[in-house]
Amino acid sequence: GNPGLSQSVATLRTEIVRATRPYRRKHGERVAQSVVHMALHELWETKSQEANWGKSIRSPGFALEALEIDDDGLSDQIADYATLVAKASPLQASYEIGLLYACLLPKAMRSDAGMYFTPPALAKCLVNMATNAGTNWTTARVLEPSCGPGTVLLAALSQMVEAYAMNGERPPLEILQDRLVGQEKDPFCAWIAQVLVDLAVLPMARSGSEELPA
Repeated sequence: GNPGLSQSVATLRTEIVRATRPYRRKHGERVAQSVVHMALHELWETKSQEANWGKSIRSPGFALEALEIDDDGLSDQIADYATLVAKASPLQASYEIGLLYACLLPKAMRSDAGMYFTPPALAKCLVNMATNAGTNWTTARVLEPSCGPGTVLLAALSQMVEAYAMNGERPPLEILQDRLVGQEKDPFCAWIAQVLVDLAVLPMARSGSEELPA
């Protein structure tokens, strides 16, 4: 990762946590969801433009009671956070978005859920262990039973892409549906993972007419 970028993201995350304190006292987890929802939309806008992908971010698939954040300064901080995260690798981006979500949730909720997200270095280590054990990443199926914001899934996806590239092939987008599966009991966190995996595969799409797997 980029230590300087990570530090800048961490500093801005602290500022967002501080700025949202009055909202969180009243609205709890809705604040975490609303802030991250805004950040992901900003991130999607940036990365989809880079990939010439004209389609909208996927729907969460559930009713999201987002708050109207009527604070221009806070809105700017959230947009700046997304801008910084857009410069990170997919693994680092998933971790930073996940940390923002976790930091904004009520402490009791984090504690009850045992919420701990796998750092990118550990995710890479897990995937490397599987590679060293002889995993064929062009045929392997991956199930992450507690995927959080998708960091381990993204590490596995990166290894799959590399394996195809070594054979001079383009990985089919169907690998996301057929061979890369994440489970997560927090539906909002599951949506974070879905969006970040979508972002990681945008460069593989041949055109804006190609559909991302469900």
